[in-house]
Amino acid sequence: MSVTHAVLAQSVDAAQYYEAAGVMKKIRDAVLIFLLVILLIGLVVGGFVGYAIGKAVERTRH
Repeated sequence: MSVTHAVLAQSVDAAQYYEAAGVMKKIRDAVLIFLLVILLIGLVVGGFVGYAIGKAVERTRH
C-alpha cells in the first residue's frame, strides 16, 4: 500500500468515526429529550392526582 493510500484510508476512517459519533450524539440527545418529556408529563399527572386525592381527603375529614 502506498503512502497516499494509507493517508486516504486514515482520513476515510476518521470521517466515518466522526460521522458515527455525530449520529450517536443525535441519538443520545433524542433519548434525553424523550426522557425529559416523560418526566414532565409524569410531574403534571402526579400533580393532578395529588391535588384530587388531597381534595378527597379534605372532604372526608370535615
